[in-house]
Amino acid sequence: MGRKFQFEVQYTLSLIVGVLGLIGTEALSGYIRLEAGLAFLIMGGFHLILLSIVYSFEKTVSIPIPLIEQIEEASVWTLRLATLFFVYLMFHGLSRSLLPSTVSETNRGLIVFGLPLLPVVIIVMAYILSVLPFKRFSDDVSITIVPDGLTIFENYEDGRPGHIEVVNDGERTHEFEIVIDLPENVYARYKGEEYADEIRETLSFSGKGLQTMDLQLRHDSSTQKMALTKVNVDYKESTREIEWETLLA
Repeated sequence: MGRKFQFEVQYTLSLIVGVLGLIGTEALSGYIRLEAGLAFLIMGGFHLILLSIVYSFEKTVSIPIPLIEQIEEASVWTLRLATLFFVYLMFHGLSRSLLPSTVSETNRGLIVFGLPLLPVVIIVMAYILSVLPFKRFSDDVSITIVPDGLTIFENYEDGRPGHIEVVNDGERTHEFEIVIDLPENVYARYKGEEYADEIRETLSFSGKGLQTMDLQLRHDSSTQKMALTKVNVDYKESTREIEWETLLA
């Protein structure tokens, strides 16, 4: 998934403006500590600098530069850290404002600085358990359909075979299902068997590798000329859909 630099800049600036408003407005200046607010502003500014470097080279250089790729990877982490820091600041300020004045200074310090860590930990755990597996799958697994467009004839032997190439570029283990939805009146021959409606195949990788699904297609329609074959990648509760243009001859 490509990064949307404009949205990322707007998002970061909105966080910076929010913190500036809290530490710069007299009525709200006590909501968060000045030192914590300044630390966040430095982090947000540093993230914007990294984004500027990555964006400028991405638009002006056509070949990958290892240093710029490393900076881009670092900017992903600065964005995550800035988000978590902002969440911490908001709950830190909320704890300071809602805590009764009768609480001792020692307990107040422990609560004000320790309690805001709870939502941060919850967010991190939710990311690790619910988001990270899908991100790793998206980063590791790529699917290519060859050719992009295919002409289907009434006999298997008259047309070109189609190939679905699945590559795992990572060292991690992945298991998922490929579902090929065939158009009406279109049939496929895969692994010596003929299929109508759909083909289901479970693929598993224990590391880097390439697996190819080779299939032949035919049709028995005399009127239909255009058809759209859909290749769905089912991973856990997520589905990625790829459209395969096919012409009936």
